[in-house]
Amino acid sequence: MKRNLINKYLHNSSFSIEADESDIEETQDETNTTEEESFGSTSPEGGEDPTSGTDDDTSSDSEDDSLDDSTEEENPEEERRKNREIIEERRRAEAEEKTPEEVRVPEIQSEEDEKTNIVKYLEPLLGDTVNDLYLVSAQDLNRPLYHISMNPNIKQFTPQVSKRTLDRENRSLPRISTSTSLIGCMNGYQSILPDMEKRSNNNFTGLYTIYELPFQYAIKPTKRVLPDVNISDEYWLFSWKRETYSVEPNIAAEFTVPKIETTFGNDGTDYVYHLYIHVKGSKLYLDRSHVLQQGYYHVTLKGYDFKFPLEKNDKQLQIQVLDERQYKQVTTLSMMIKKRPSSEYK
Repeated sequence: MKRNLINKYLHNSSFSIEADESDIEETQDETNTTEEESFGSTSPEGGEDPTSGTDDDTSSDSEDDSLDDSTEEENPEEERRKNREIIEERRRAEAEEKTPEEVRVPEIQSEEDEKTNIVKYLEPLLGDTVNDLYLVSAQDLNRPLYHISMNPNIKQFTPQVSKRTLDRENRSLPRISTSTSLIGCMNGYQSILPDMEKRSNNNFTGLYTIYELPFQYAIKPTKRVLPDVNISDEYWLFSWKRETYSVEPNIAAEFTVPKIETTFGNDGTDYVYHLYIHVKGSKLYLDRSHVLQQGYYHVTLKGYDFKFPLEKNDKQLQIQVLDERQYKQVTTLSMMIKKRPSSEYK
């Protein structure tokens, strides 16, 4: 994140459009009634017709009458319509006390302004630690962000400080912890083995849900703020405006780990994790190099622990495509085993 963003000022620009009041002459229609006519004509200037229409001066003003009649025959209705519109406009202006109406154009915030606001929000919370965070847009990252959970029914995620943070992990900023891959989520979560061992204690079926969380901006912490960031590829989603107070996720996939093999060697315990995955969305990033398309898979992670590398793992990672029947057979059995009493195993 560029430090100089903090020193920029926000300029809220607004535009106002004033309705100018025009001095409009109100034209009146004068009706001159005679025994032969039911109405008189309106002069082109909008004044009164000078003819009186009496028997004594009709002959002397016959030329004027003919001129007025010709004007009336050309566009009398159009003249009256314009006059009515002018009068109505004057009345509306008077009703509004002739106060110019200010029309504000909604402000469109630029990406740079948005980032500046985010920095101004983060600085009081984090102090100098703000320099150990990188602000990344969804376009820049160009990868989905995932979160795994034992709860399959989460409708909204809200930023918070988790109780499962590391000893040296920063706790100042409420956030939603996410990663760019399934293995990254597992590395950050660090509890797959105890979850599967103690399912009967926490009412867990053994089936995890992988949520994909839409975002506009995310924070990438450094090792100073999050010591295991290199093995988890963790990103934080946080709140800085009302639209980010909560996040509605999409379900990307589900998986279970029905079998974990253990071997012992000179360098300690070696685990082999067997993951059975159902990709429900269009795709799922397994790590930085392997992408699973929609479908069913058996993924074997050799030598897995929560420090499993996210680089290319062709020698440690195997992928087998399954059909729906094979997947359901394994996952159903995995959930049933959890319910069987220990006395049945002899």
